[in-house]
This record gives sequence, C-alpha cells and structure tokens, in this order.
Amino acid sequence: MQRLIRSPIFWAILEALSGLIVALFLALLPGISISEALGIVVAFFAFIIAINTMVFSHLRRTHEEEFVHRVEERAFQRYQELSQNLDVICSCLEHLSELSSVESKIDKDLWKYSQIRIEKLIRDLNEMVKGKVKLSKSEYYDEICGSIDEMLSGDEIFAINFIDETRWSYETEVADPYQRMYWEANKRALHRGVSINRIFILTSKLTREEQITILQEQINQGVKLYTVWNHKQLDDMFKRDLVIFQSKKRCVAYEDFSDPIDMNRVISGIKYVYEDEILKLIQLWKKLKDISEFLTQRVV
Repeated sequence: MQRLIRSPIFWAILEALSGLIVALFLALLPGISISEALGIVVAFFAFIIAINTMVFSHLRRTHEEEFVHRVEERAFQRYQELSQNLDVICSCLEHLSELSSVESKIDKDLWKYSQIRIEKLIRDLNEMVKGKVKLSKSEYYDEICGSIDEMLSGDEIFAINFIDETRWSYETEVADPYQRMYWEANKRALHRGVSINRIFILTSKLTREEQITILQEQINQGVKLYTVWNHKQLDDMFKRDLVIFQSKKRCVAYEDFSDPIDMNRVISGIKYVYEDEILKLIQLWKKLKDISEFLTQRVV
C-alpha cells in the first residue's frame, strides 16, 4: 500500500479521475458556461498539484529518514562487531608481548609451540573481523544442528554437497555419527515445514544403484534435490560444501572441509555471519541450481 501511495502514476490517475468527475459535475449544473467550467477545473487542478507536491515532499523526507536510520543501525552493529573483535586481538597481542619478555625463561620447544598457537589464533581472529569464524568438526556439527533445529515452517535451507556423497550413507555401521545426527535434524525440520533445497555434485565413485539409494532417501523425506556431475567443465567456484540457513529471524551460512584421506568425513568448518557474504553464497547456489537437474519423486 505504501508503494502505491508513493507512486507518481497512482497520483496522476487519481488527479485525472478527479478532474473528470468535477468536469462532469459542472456540465450538469445549469447556467455555467464552458469557459467558466474550464476555469474551475484549472483552479481545481492547481489546488490538487499543490497538495500533491506537499504530500510527495513529506513522503520523500519520511522515506529518506527511514533509509538513513537503517543505514545507521547497520553501521553501528558492524562497529560493535569490529570493536569486540579488535579488543580480543589487542588482548592477544598484549599476551604475546608478555610471552616475549619471558622467552629466555621457558623451554625452547614450549616457546616455539606457543608462538605457533598464538600466530594461528591471530590469523583466526583476523578472519573473525571479516565475519568468518573457524570451527572444529564438533563445533561445526553443533552449530548446523542447532541452526536447523531453530528453523520454522516456511524457512529455507540451501545446500551444496560437494564432499563424497557416501557421507549420507544410511547404513549405521558406515555413516559418520555426526552426519547421521545432522540428517536426523534434517528430517525433523522437514516435518516442521522447513524447505530444504540440496544440490549434489556427483562423482563416479559410486555405482548408480548406490547413488539412487542415497538420493531416493532424501527425496522420500521431502528434500528438493538437484544433481550435477563433477566434470572438468564445472567451475571450481561451485566446488564447495555449503549450507545456508535463511529464516525469518536470521540468515547464517556454513562451509565445511573434508579429510583428504577420508573424503566423506568433515574435519573442520567455517561460519559466515556477515549478510553481504551470505547473499553472495545464496547467489552462488542459485547459479549452480540453474545448471543442475531437478530430481522428481523417483530417481531413475
């Protein structure tokens, strides 16, 4: 409704109709000449234009004030986030300087180990300033299971499965307990009315029968499933294992990394918290979806 009121076309149509009504009304009155009627209509339009100008001026100011307020809120939020992270970094640097002062008093191996840990911590904190939080395997699964359990009916999940699809094996003796826990959280979310959209980047490691078993289980539970083959023509920018949670309350994304030896098991992850980065990931998902095949209720 507000968009309609702010539209110049809406007001132009309203003015034209008003003028037509006035003209028709005057034409019905006896004793009024055409020139007098036209004069009254012109005066009427002049009055309407003046009112229109004042209304649009007020609406423009209101719209600008709302926009400025939103920008100020976002800027203040980012300032607080950066301030907190910078405080932590400064604290770490202070501890680093303290360690330097006692370098000669501690074991060389311990000192070297401390240096490595602190340097890693500083790198991680620098990533946090950019809105990326590094997670261990257990932290990663705790986060994504917690996020999916918060999703409500109408919320959406967008995922890319690049890690070997055997990670979704439903045989208890094969499945990673963490991944199994996540799949159970998926099923609970689906039953609550959450929309899960998952793209599988398939490899040729499995037989077609094995792939069908894995994919069919997801379709049966209500996952909207897409597949694309991991071939040479597939752009490397798509080859990421991602999950994006988009709800009415918040939007958060995660990326995980597999064990180079056991490709179907996650070893670490990253949490993306800044909205602009998450929107880029959603656009990436949509681009991959455009070149993927949507699977129907039965995989053949």
